[in-house]
Amino acid sequence: MTAALLGLVLAAAPAPAVGYLQATGWYERGSNPAHYQPLNLIDGDLRTAWCSSGGDALAETLTVGVATPVVVDEVRVATGNQADANAFHTFARPRKFVLRTEGRASTFSVADTEGTQTVKLDTPLQGTLFALEVLDVEPSDDPAMPACVSEVQLVSHGKPLADPPKKLLGWNAARSALLGTWFAGDEGAPDKSLSFFVDGTWQSRTVVYGEPTRPKLASGQWGFDKKGALWLKASGSAQVAVKPIQETKADARGKPRTTLQLTGNVPADLRVTFRDRP
Repeated sequence: MTAALLGLVLAAAPAPAVGYLQATGWYERGSNPAHYQPLNLIDGDLRTAWCSSGGDALAETLTVGVATPVVVDEVRVATGNQADANAFHTFARPRKFVLRTEGRASTFSVADTEGTQTVKLDTPLQGTLFALEVLDVEPSDDPAMPACVSEVQLVSHGKPLADPPKKLLGWNAARSALLGTWFAGDEGAPDKSLSFFVDGTWQSRTVVYGEPTRPKLASGQWGFDKKGALWLKASGSAQVAVKPIQETKADARGKPRTTLQLTGNVPADLRVTFRDRP
């Protein structure tokens, strides 16, 4: 299927829902992680916000994941902490961003005003993983204060990607540790990924030799039982208990990297060591 034809197909289909929104860090993560957690950006409430972990918002990355490929040509952003007028000016406000996916990027700016702003991208982006980074901020009176964003919504052909139901967006430490996409295979060119979505579904993609545009897909459900133990269920299979083993170490450049192994009666495709970056 050509890129132009795929674009027409995607334009005709309903925009998918956001699978997750993760951040490399956020303000008060250690002491009060629910307050400024990244899922606040997709709860439809301008009074809640994500804020960078410190005064350097340019060091953070927000990642939006969806289950099926989508073309994003607009972004709706509510910059700053819009809990109230005082909070808006107390925290720094991002005013320039870059959105990246699969080797392409589009840069855009917003005004330093309250409310939600819609920006048309100069370069539409197509993919399942979108990384949003801050390039510039309007500083607060205190330069050490973090920068905040209250809402982010990706738009495809005039249709915003649907936010997950708000009841699914409450803080859960165990879920947050798994949420997102994990990668396996060669660094920089992974051939396998495993995504955990906030709606309780998971999806794995494995590159098929000779058919890189037609990956092998598997999916199912995931969650935690009453004792807090992780379970997985693949489509057409029984639910099984799984133990996640995660370890964080510095890589060769000193940047933290987390690995994930799933032990137990898991599908064969998932019996590999995953990492949190491609």
